[in-house]
Amino acid sequence: MPILTSQEIANFLSQSTLKGWKKEQNAIEKKFVFNDFLEVMHIINKIALVAEKLNHHPEWKNVYNQLTIRLTTHDSKGITLKDIQLAQEIEKIIQKNKQL
Repeated sequence: MPILTSQEIANFLSQSTLKGWKKEQNAIEKKFVFNDFLEVMHIINKIALVAEKLNHHPEWKNVYNQLTIRLTTHDSKGITLKDIQLAQEIEKIIQKNKQL
């Protein structure tokens, strides 16, 4: 999968659906804060199901109610549409959770 240019990445990250995502070296990253640890685990499990379907697996770090997600396409050694698509799916999961 081709690596996105800096301009393409900037264009995607400027969209309202990817608010808060930042380019960090060869990845995109966002930190989320939830009410508690159990809510984070619930979200992680939902993201894992979607990631598996997309065959794209995030790097993440969880500390109590905080979750940092980092997306990069390791095979391509950079940011690809696969990362953008998973970030968009993650945002949908987060928004649905907020509505509950």
